[in-house]
Amino acid sequence: MKHVKAPVVIILSLIILFLAATSSHAGRKWTAQEHCFRSLHFIADGEFEEARVEVRMALKSKQLPEPVKTIAEETLKLIGDVMAGEMEKEKVVSCFRHYFRGLKYAADGKLEKAEEEFREVLKATQMPESIRRMAEENLKLIESALGNRMEREAVILYLKGRRNYDRGYVAWSTGKFRKAIAINPDFIEAHFWLALAYENEYRINEMIDECRKVIAINPGHVEAHYNLGMAYYRKGVIDEAIEEWEKVVALDPDYGRAHGSLASAYYEKGQYCKALKHYQKAIDLGYKVPPELARKLSAFIPFCQGK
Repeated sequence: MKHVKAPVVIILSLIILFLAATSSHAGRKWTAQEHCFRSLHFIADGEFEEARVEVRMALKSKQLPEPVKTIAEETLKLIGDVMAGEMEKEKVVSCFRHYFRGLKYAADGKLEKAEEEFREVLKATQMPESIRRMAEENLKLIESALGNRMEREAVILYLKGRRNYDRGYVAWSTGKFRKAIAINPDFIEAHFWLALAYENEYRINEMIDECRKVIAINPGHVEAHYNLGMAYYRKGVIDEAIEEWEKVVALDPDYGRAHGSLASAYYEKGQYCKALKHYQKAIDLGYKVPPELARKLSAFIPFCQGK
């Protein structure tokens, strides 16, 4: 019997490992956050039907953190506008491709080319505001890193993590964010997105820790306060959740989602008039409150009037 040569054995082993990995990947269950960001990648490929399926899957979750919830809602609207012919498909696809090329260049350490791509995104008129904000954030980080070796290394690691995250592979991003933080412990964006990555993995205690670190660096970070409240709520410590959401509406009185969350939390606490007040504010701001909560609170309108 002839012996199989070592190189052939190695090649066969690699093929088997590849098939196993792709089979596992194909059968995996995507999280709500991953569905959201997968939709962005489908848009960049011009596949709007697939993108709509993904973003709708994301929005089935009642506890998407910010800004993921906003990204999903704005993306669904964008898809609808494109499919209705109200926005030009080619221009939208081009914007998303510039965004993802920017992340790829940054992940490859080509910050100057990444900067050019993100500037192209900001020139676009047909882009969700949340995506535009992410491009602006990435551009500012790149500008601060140019000419600063240590800062450059941290930013590249962070943007490598964001590239994984924004392609829907959230679990792959955590190590990159942690490495960026090891270089720059005050890297607020890395702490913030690491908190979201922990939420995606249901590591709520770690999410709480990272949200607190963001707030320690910037006490006025509205989204970190909101997400911290959401983490507390998921742990069942409603008083702490209410405290954080009250901070949110103190910082930004027009934060509709926080008013909606406060309406739910106060209802659970039996503080129906407070719940009704925040429910009404959320409605006034255009935030959609769950119909079941609206039905329950309607019974307290006569009792709470004038209080």
